[in-house]
Amino acid sequence: MPKYPAVYRDISIIAGKGTQNADVITVIRAAAGPMLKDAKLIDRYRGKQIPEDKVSLTYRLEYQHLARTLEDKDVLEAHAKVLRELDEKLGAKLR
Repeated sequence: MPKYPAVYRDISIIAGKGTQNADVITVIRAAAGPMLKDAKLIDRYRGKQIPEDKVSLTYRLEYQHLARTLEDKDVLEAHAKVLRELDEKLGAKLR
């Protein structure tokens, strides 16, 4: 059992229809840094609310620090960096 609790955040993005899950996970891991314990695709949606050339992807991110309890500001900073990097590298926007 880990000594310090994990913090979970979900993120939904709109990306190009051809965007690969592996590419999104790579960007998320690089942007979030060592606090990110896991990132999983939990939903993929294409429908009338999403433009035809786009797809909605929802990921669950698990943050955890091995030496201390994370504070909200720690997670917010990492999460904001993830969003910036997804936009810059993949053109993915927050849904």
